Amino acid sequence: MDSKMYLQRSVLTIIISCMAAFFFIQTVSAVTINHPYDRWAERGRLISYKYLKTLSKKRVIKETMEMRWAQTYIDMGMDLSDRYDFFTKKELKRAINYHIDVYSLIYETVDPHGNPTAASGAVLVPRKHSKNGSLLSLQRGTIFPDEPDAPSYGSTENWGIWRALIPASNGFFTIMPDFLGYGASKHMVHPYTIWKPTGTAVADMALAARKFAEKIGWTLDNKLFLMGLSEGGYATMAAQREIEANYSDFLQVTASAPAGGPYVFTKMLEDALQGEYAFLGAIISHLLMSYNDTYRLDRPMTDFFNPPYDELLWELHDKSHTEAYVNSQMPLYTVELFSSTFLSDYNGSGEVELKAAMVENDIHWGWTPVAPVRIYSGTEETICPWELSEMLYDGLNQPGTNVQLIGVEGADHLQSIIPITLLTLDWFNTF
Repeated sequence: MDSKMYLQRSVLTIIISCMAAFFFIQTVSAVTINHPYDRWAERGRLISYKYLKTLSKKRVIKETMEMRWAQTYIDMGMDLSDRYDFFTKKELKRAINYHIDVYSLIYETVDPHGNPTAASGAVLVPRKHSKNGSLLSLQRGTIFPDEPDAPSYGSTENWGIWRALIPASNGFFTIMPDFLGYGASKHMVHPYTIWKPTGTAVADMALAARKFAEKIGWTLDNKLFLMGLSEGGYATMAAQREIEANYSDFLQVTASAPAGGPYVFTKMLEDALQGEYAFLGAIISHLLMSYNDTYRLDRPMTDFFNPPYDELLWELHDKSHTEAYVNSQMPLYTVELFSSTFLSDYNGSGEVELKAAMVENDIHWGWTPVAPVRIYSGTEETICPWELSEMLYDGLNQPGTNVQLIGVEGADHLQSIIPITLLTLDWFNTF
């Protein structure tokens, strides 16, 4: 009897120890950024999917040509009168081959600290009789409202799935991750231009998409193409870096095409904080709030922003306001938005922790791409200047790599979207 009780107590002790170890590991992972592959999460598990709608080829051409997002930027004073000058309708029609079925998809990934979480995105499936082809992940650009701009809502009202229409209609099984902080994970602060959680969100959706393809009777080959412009250009590089480093047993990047991205945000922030005008104030405030949360700096907004923006920015970045509205609430001058102490420290020798985090996420250094890379950019870029693409090219173009830099002559940030998409698809179709 005593030996039986002893055995029972021993078993109970082992169970309690295992449970304690589990919770200890979870606690440690919760305070460590850039946690490696989390064994407690089923990465890329397909949680659910939902059919949203079908778009005809005619509708794809119409939506693409209308560029309904353009009015937002025209309202902000940007001249987009030349947006049709960099491609022809004939070139566009030549790329549009199939109707598209649009789905939303929810999958399992991890948050920036290694904790399991759900994320979402859109899947655009070309209506091909053969039901086979290649997987293409198109990374979205910066968005402000969650709905309708997050791809998983399937909207073309503003951004939404607009950028994925051409690749999907061209024949690629196309996914568009929402990224963490939008869609199914909108309760989180979006880890804006933080490469590790961005890359894992893309990689895990690619895994889930392959399982989804099987569900609907599609056969995908082993190819994986990556493309994206603006934040999507940065995310494309983050995804390639993460996949080649940690997913090579499951995914192999065939080729990637980043375009017009903020690859070196340390350079962008330095220029912005030294400038007279609060250029990109909405985006930079978004970035600082993201780094403060993701890196758990736990600093009050008054450390960065002057009143009333220290409080107002929480409301402006609640994912319900358009970019035009957020920008309309931004002050004209840099010294009005940012606190004098922050400006002095960042432009001097201070803000060491924040600067270190920023440098860690500059995507132009610290890795060597395996798959070929074509970096596209408008030569007249004003949002993410051509210089950033040159810095990415210089950083990645090392012996043994296949990296090219290609410009769209005379195009600015938004004018370059369609011509770069067409150029990229022409290249992808050679593999």
